[in-house]
Amino acid sequence: MVTAIENLPLRGNDLAVDFANTVADVRTGRGEYLPTPHDLARWGRHAGALDAAELRSVLASIRSHPTVAMRVHRRALALRTNLTRILTGRGQTVDVLALDRERLHTAERHLLAAKGSGYTLAWKGAPSLELVIARVAEAAVALVASDRLASVKQCDGQRCGWLFVDESRTRARRWCSMQDCGNRAKVRSFRQRQVS
Repeated sequence: MVTAIENLPLRGNDLAVDFANTVADVRTGRGEYLPTPHDLARWGRHAGALDAAELRSVLASIRSHPTVAMRVHRRALALRTNLTRILTGRGQTVDVLALDRERLHTAERHLLAAKGSGYTLAWKGAPSLELVIARVAEAAVALVASDRLASVKQCDGQRCGWLFVDESRTRARRWCSMQDCGNRAKVRSFRQRQVS
């Protein structure tokens, strides 16, 4: 199992898909890579949901308000469960509604409409752990509402099951990574042919 969240591969080709892949085995949900609010914040930076300054603010917020951070962390893991069901084709209406409800909840509490040449949403106050959820939820809603959802696949690797958006030219990609899962499958196939 990967020990440092900063070393967790990002193979989903989408922030929301990479968030679903924060367990070792997506099929079973086992192998938690985000056991604490700190891990969620550090993953947010690693995956590009936070910049360096935002990460510092989020970590300070976690230290100042640990109970609130734990509640937000639990919400993030619930969001991941809903999202995973949607992306693996097991989702139901309730999962899509939960995803949208999380997006709206965070926006209502933390986003402010700022008018310039048009309206944009800006984060109110110092960034907190909710910023990670907000950015993941926005990415998830955008993916679920797009044609890219049909390109989400699950790795054929025996010990993997990670998800990815297949952006290959032929849309025939089978593994999250050819270097890891793909090579292991080829070696296994070669050995089976040698034994036969």
